[in-house]
Amino acid sequence: MSRKNTLIAAATVALLAAGGLGFYFYQQSQDGTASHSQQAADNAGPAAPAAAAGAKGPLPAPVFLVLDKQAVLRFSKAGQDIARQMQPVIQQAQTTILGQRQSLEKQAADLQQNTSLSPEERDKRGAALQARSQALQVEAQRRQQQLSEALNRANAPLSKAVGEIVPAIAKQRNANMVLDRAALAQADPAFDITQDVITQLDARLPSVKVELGAPK
Repeated sequence: MSRKNTLIAAATVALLAAGGLGFYFYQQSQDGTASHSQQAADNAGPAAPAAAAGAKGPLPAPVFLVLDKQAVLRFSKAGQDIARQMQPVIQQAQTTILGQRQSLEKQAADLQQNTSLSPEERDKRGAALQARSQALQVEAQRRQQQLSEALNRANAPLSKAVGEIVPAIAKQRNANMVLDRAALAQADPAFDITQDVITQLDARLPSVKVELGAPK
């Protein structure tokens, strides 16, 4: 029984290494227009699409433009400002969680090697380690959620600005479709509007304040 509890505690601590404290850029793939269009289509009922198609006649020929959304996040002033503010916060969170995890791993290893304890004391310490390991995993997930929500809030004005800039550029160039560069195997640079979007975004939104908020 004591051996089992010790191994459970060690395994729980090891789970933290697999979970870790990650970080990602939140990227809003749509500017909200699609959701409004979908809602309108749902409200129209099943007969509406056929009637609308008949009224409008043949669809226009597709005119494509290409936008690299990842490049907008990486190279725009606003995107770089968000990353600059988040980097030390992320590093601090990772360091804190990692330090606590390593401490628990060491205590679990010491407990396994300690042969002088009674079975009751070994069980007691193993259970305490397991509880602390689970609490640390919860804390790591809470920190991750806090960072994710902060990025969502910071990226909201950036996504809103891009959602206004892109349709204006598309209208200027008489285009009716803007494709994400990540979805294309190859694209002619002549159709790429990424730099134009970044230039206009930099002029409109050169910085974004990241608000972390309190962990929940």
